[in-house]
Amino acid sequence: ADVLVTSDQLASSLEPADDGLELPDKAQSPMNIGLMFFRFSERTIGFVNSWLDAINADPTYWDQNAFNDLARSGWNPVTLPQPQPPRHAGLGD
Repeated sequence: ADVLVTSDQLASSLEPADDGLELPDKAQSPMNIGLMFFRFSERTIGFVNSWLDAINADPTYWDQNAFNDLARSGWNPVTLPQPQPPRHAGLGD
C-alpha cells in the first residue's frame, strides 16, 4: 500500500480471526486522517501535492474531506481490479 489511513467505520469488514487489512469494497466509511502512513514514491508525492493544492486553493475545504475526495476520485473498489494480492495479512508481509 502507498497510503494507509484509519477509518471512521466502527465495525470490522473482516471475518473473526482475520488480521488482514479491511476489505476495500466493504469499508466505505470516510477515511480518517488522524493516523496515516505514506510509502515514499513519486505517486505518493503527487497525491500529497494534489491534496495540499486542494486545501490551499480553498481555506474552507476541510483537509479530511479533501483527502477523501482525492483518494476516492476515480477509485471504485468494487468494479476496478485490485492489486494482487488484494490485501496483506499484516505490515510485516
